[in-house]
This record gives sequence, structure tokens and C-alpha cells, in this order.
Amino acid sequence: MAGLAERARLPALPLRVETKTALHLLLLLVLAGLVLYPIFLLLQNSFNVARPGQPAEYTLENWRFAFTNPGMRKAIINTLTLLITREGIALLVAVPMAWILARTDLPHKGWIELGLWVTFFLPTLPVTMGWILLLDPNYGVINTTLERLPFINESPFDIYSWWGIVWVHLMTSSIAFKAVMLAPAFRNISSALEESSRMAGESAIGTFRKIVLPLAMPSIIVITLIALVISFQAFEIEQVLGPLRNIEVFSTKIFQLLRRTPVDFGAATALAFVIILGLIPLAVFQYWYVGRRRYETLTGQFQANLFRLGRWRWVFFGAFAAYLTLALVLPSSFLFVGTFMKLWGYFTGLPEPWTLDNWREVLTDSLFLGSLRSTLIIGFGSALLGIVWFSLIAYVIVRTKFRLRMGLDFLSWLPWALPGIILGLGFLWMVLGVPILRPLHSTTFVLILIVTLGSITVGTQMFKSNLLQLGHDMEEASRISGGSWLYTYRRVLLPLMTPTVISVGLVTFVFAARDVSRVALLASSQNRPLALLQLDFLTGYNLEAASVVGVIIIFLTTGVAVAARLIGLRIGIQSSV
Repeated sequence: MAGLAERARLPALPLRVETKTALHLLLLLVLAGLVLYPIFLLLQNSFNVARPGQPAEYTLENWRFAFTNPGMRKAIINTLTLLITREGIALLVAVPMAWILARTDLPHKGWIELGLWVTFFLPTLPVTMGWILLLDPNYGVINTTLERLPFINESPFDIYSWWGIVWVHLMTSSIAFKAVMLAPAFRNISSALEESSRMAGESAIGTFRKIVLPLAMPSIIVITLIALVISFQAFEIEQVLGPLRNIEVFSTKIFQLLRRTPVDFGAATALAFVIILGLIPLAVFQYWYVGRRRYETLTGQFQANLFRLGRWRWVFFGAFAAYLTLALVLPSSFLFVGTFMKLWGYFTGLPEPWTLDNWREVLTDSLFLGSLRSTLIIGFGSALLGIVWFSLIAYVIVRTKFRLRMGLDFLSWLPWALPGIILGLGFLWMVLGVPILRPLHSTTFVLILIVTLGSITVGTQMFKSNLLQLGHDMEEASRISGGSWLYTYRRVLLPLMTPTVISVGLVTFVFAARDVSRVALLASSQNRPLALLQLDFLTGYNLEAASVVGVIIIFLTTGVAVAARLIGLRIGIQSSV
């Protein structure tokens, strides 16, 4: 009887394996459809010169326009020069910051790292508004204060200039991102090497230059590549600060081509694909380079002694405090003050310059209430979808022998290389071009899908790191007991990864709540999130309402970011590259 029962169970095994493989293949096809198909549509329609609704007509006119139009060339040059300048400055500042944070006895390092973490997650638009209030050439607080000096006749700073754009980028995430990401790499360098160098008579600076920097160079290269890819996604700062001085970058140029009448889909698509052609090789190299060093480990003789700064401890602490004041405290504080101004930027000169009417009007406005509801729906929806989607992708890559898992891994990296405005344009072509998807145009579901896709690289990597740390014994016990892979994943692995599940959900929520570029071309007036509402207020010069919305976004996103950081500290997770 036992033999008969055993033979009766045997045919179920091929069916189970076939079903599992089919599910893995479905996961790959869905991701490929959401990433590669929009790219294909961008390529196809970059040659289409017909107006929307007319039969397609394919020529090289759009590409000729993209390469020969002076405005297009200027936008690409501005994109590259702004990117190289701010990333070069950020790298020079962030590398020593990360070393001091990781390898020295700097006071209050935990609070400083938390401040850098919050700065990295701080929404871009509210910070930009804070700096407008500080550095506007007409009413900026810093400019008006300096103009009172006898030797200064005009405003020394202009937030709407080329250097103003660079400054705001440096004070948002450019420096903070690199410092936070590089600190673990410096922590993982054994101090025995530094001590040997100093015993040989080398100075602290010489040791840093000859020993520490070369050892950390692989991580520095990876972080720089990631930062370059992220920098191509810049949109909000340039859209707010650039128009006054006619400073355009490729993302704002695409946005303008799609917002003007008549809409120029062809030129916008050609420009988008020009950028893709430059970014895809960078993303491939980044993926290959990270893959080469993914499984490097520390040696058994690792030492982690801290370098003593001596009397310089408080000097460096003051430098970090000054940076966090400029990047975090100053713009946020002045933005909050700006919410109570009767006329934005005027602290004095009015009979009653302060009012609560801005808050009252925004909080009772149906536009704001609808945008708040949309933000919460998009944020929580993307968090839930991301937890399931990212963990499944990571599981297939790490735990299975699916032959195409490396392709799945690469596809999970590719959205990181696509600037949000370009991914949004590709989704727009996909939704409008596929009849079965047309009813989804301007729906909240599409917004949830695209902002989740924007977080897929970070979320998947977090789950992959967690899975690599978990043993196989409990999974094997579940399978021996008759549990399917899906049951094992749901009832065994997910509970073990609960801290990572929470962290991924929180991070995905923050990214979704602050996202502007991906949803700018897809949202409607019915489901416009708060970040897009603030951008509309800004470009419409309703700065009082925009400041109120900005403060609310800051409270919403930084609260979640702090929670994610505290959870990470509690479970002992450190980011590393």
C-alpha cells in the first residue's frame, strides 16, 4: 500500500516543477514587458512624425531635429555640464566625510548619520523652495542681509542661475547619498593596514591617500556610477529654477515638448532615446562591475580600531553640523516660516505680514484633499506591490536554478538607468498604443505601477542581500514536509525577512510620495499626488500654497524615512556596496 501511495504521488513532481518554472517565466515576461516594451516604443516612435491619432509616418526628421536644433543641443550640454560639476564636487566632499564618519572617533556619529539619511530622503521641491526664500535675488534673506553691508551694492547670489541649480543639488541628495553609501565601505577596511602604514612613518593624510583610498576605490566607482545614473533623472530643480534664466536640461525639454500645443511627441521621443543610448552602456557596465565583486568578504584578521582625531574632533563635528544646518535645518525652517507669510518673501513692509490663512485655505481645498488621498493610495499601494514583487524577483534570482534568472536580475537594474520623465513617456506610449491598456490611461493603477518600478532596483537588492544571509535548512525542512515553493516562500521566508519587508515598504513609500518626474506625464487632475500639486503651485507662482504643501510632504516622507532608518539600526543592517 505504501508503494502504491508513493507511485501515486510521483506524477505530481513534474507538474509542480513545470508550474514553478511557468511562474518564474511569467515574472520575467511581466518585468520585460514593463521595462523593455516602453523602450521599444520610444525607439519606434522616435521615427514617427505623424500627429497623434493619424497614421504613422516614419522618417529621420525627429532625429535630425534632436541633433541639430540649437535648443536641443543646449539642453544636452546643460545636462552634462551640470551633472559633471555637481557630481565632481559632491564626490570630493563625500569621500572624506564618509571616512571621518566611519573610521574616526567623531562625536555623535549616530545622530550625524541619521541627519545624512534624512537629508538624502528629503523631498527636492520643498528644499528648493526653502533656498528660493534664502537666495532669491530680490527678496532672499541672505541677499537682503548682505546688501546692508556698505561694500555690497547688489545681490551676490542668484538661486535661478547655473550655480544656483548646482548648489541646490549639492544641498539635497548629491553629497548625502554618497556619504551614507560610502561609509560602510570604509568601515569594512581593516585598521591593521592603516596602523602598519603609520608605523612605517606615513602621515594620516598619506595613509588615507595611499592605503585607504585605493582599497575603497571599487565602492567609490560603483557609487559614482549609480550617482551619475540618478543625476540624469534630475527634473524638479531645473524645472523650477531654470526657466527664469533660460536654463534647460533634457528632462525639462521633454516635458515642455509634451506640454506645448501642438504636442511634439516625435521630437520628445527622439531626445529621450538619445539619452537612453548614453545611459544603457553605463548601466550595463555598472551591473557587470558590481557583479564581479558581489561575493567579496572580510578576512578573519579584520580589525576595526578607530582613528583618534584628538583636538580636531570638535572641528570636524562643527563641519558636519554646518553641512546639516545648510542642507537640512536652514531650508526646512525657512520653508516652514514661509507658510505663514501673507506675501511670499516679504518678512516686513506689509501692515500684517503674517497669517494663518495659507494653512486654512490649503487644508480646506478640495484639490489638496484629493492630492493627499492620491499620495497615500499611491504610496501604500506601491509599498504593498513592491514588497510582493521585489521579494519574488529576489527569491528567483538567489534561491532558484531558473536559467533566465540573470536576465531577470539585469531587468531589475534597468529601471534605475531610465530617467523618470523618459520612463513616464514610454509608459504613455504603451498605454495609448495598446488598445487593451487604453482604459488604464491616467488611472491611479498606472501611477502605482510606474513609481513601484522606479524603486525596483533598491528594493530587489535589499531582499537579495537578506536572502543571501539566510540558510537553506528551514526551506528544505518545509519542502520535505510537502510544502510547495510558494507555501515555503509565504510561510517560511517572508516571516524571516520581516525587518527587510518593513524597510522595503517604507523606502518604497517615501520614493513614491516624493516622485514627480515619473508621474508628471501620466497623472490627471483627479489623481494628482501632492508632489505634482506643489510643482503646479510653484510654476503657477502660488508660492504661499506651495510652501504649505511642501511642509506637509516633508513631515510625511521624513517621518517614514526616520522610521526606516531606526528599523535598520535595530536589526543591525548596514548598507554596503
